[in-house]
Amino acid sequence: MTDEQFCSHVPKLPLIVDLRIIHCHELKCVKNFSPYLRTLHCDECDELVELKVDAPNLHYLLYSGDVISLSLNALSLSKIDVKLFCQDFDTQWYLKYVDFLAKFHRFSEVLNSQISTDEDVNNVMVPRELRQILPSPLSSVKHLNLRLSGEPINFSIKKLLDGLFWISPHTKSISIVYEGFNMASIKVGGFLLGREELLLF
Repeated sequence: MTDEQFCSHVPKLPLIVDLRIIHCHELKCVKNFSPYLRTLHCDECDELVELKVDAPNLHYLLYSGDVISLSLNALSLSKIDVKLFCQDFDTQWYLKYVDFLAKFHRFSEVLNSQISTDEDVNNVMVPRELRQILPSPLSSVKHLNLRLSGEPINFSIKKLLDGLFWISPHTKSISIVYEGFNMASIKVGGFLLGREELLLF
């Protein structure tokens, strides 16, 4: 599907409540206004660079792909799933990544994220030098859930959690699930492990 085809067909469905855009490799821009839309999936559209959604009744958003320009007007949004497939990790990518995450901070208190490879795990954490000059993007998120999938992943739990705490500094719980079993579950309120007490797995 191309941009022209999307703009030609989707606006003709004003009552749509569930929109799934999957593997549309020619699509570069999705702009959708729908007062009835409740679920939006945008999954592995490789050329997508912009997602603009004006949907006051949207409850669930799933996005899978690289970091893109994102604009959301979805005050009812309560569940967000993000699966990032990253390509190049340079300063510009990290700036876009932080801006991308920040677009979610005023919506859902729960953010679910998935990472597939050890390279993504180690690189998706914002470098310390940028953390010193950038604000944390998810200050209102209370529950951060991270799923690690794919090949065996080699990383430091302590460094990963340190990066997640910066992304979401006021979180009450962080859950990390690895390949179908619970690798670590940290509750910051009545916590199981403090940040300085974390073990390296």
